[in-house]
Amino acid sequence: DDDEDVEDEEEEEEDDDDDEEDDDDEEDDEEDEEDEDEDVKQPKAKQAKLANDGKAAVNGNAKAAKEAPKKQEQQQQKGGMRTLQDGLMVEDLKVGNGPEAKPGKKIAVYYEGRLKSNNKVFDSTSKGPGLKFALGRGEVIKGWDLGVAGMKVGGKRRLVIPHKLAYGTKGSPPVIPPCSTLVFEVELKKVF
Repeated sequence: DDDEDVEDEEEEEEDDDDDEEDDDDEEDDEEDEEDEDEDVKQPKAKQAKLANDGKAAVNGNAKAAKEAPKKQEQQQQKGGMRTLQDGLMVEDLKVGNGPEAKPGKKIAVYYEGRLKSNNKVFDSTSKGPGLKFALGRGEVIKGWDLGVAGMKVGGKRRLVIPHKLAYGTKGSPPVIPPCSTLVFEVELKKVF
């Protein structure tokens, strides 16, 4: 009987151990399920983070794209080189504070013209009343009509003028060869 009691007790202990193991297994199962949930959540979280990072990158790029024109405007205000129509490039070296040169107005300028190809000065005026002409009326090369417009008296601007807005495919021999890009520094002296 004692042996049977011991066996019964051992069986009960084994059963209890099994129950505990079952409980442990259940807890493990629950933990595994939670882990699975976490595994599912984690990749989703990672995916969401990646998606958000992607959106941030896209939004960052979009923001950068939106800021690019603002930066260009700032560069323009600070004197950065910018391209206008037909490849005309302008750079404000000094922004004036006097009256503005507008098409139809007569103006006076000092200038220095160089060939872009060799930086050789081919013409300049820096004394007296300067060169006078009516802006936008075709009295000067088209690059000047376009590039000087908007300047204010006291301002200095660099113009890089492609041949099609200057002397074209013929040039102005012997000083300006055919198809020459010209670089002018222009100072607006007066608006009449």
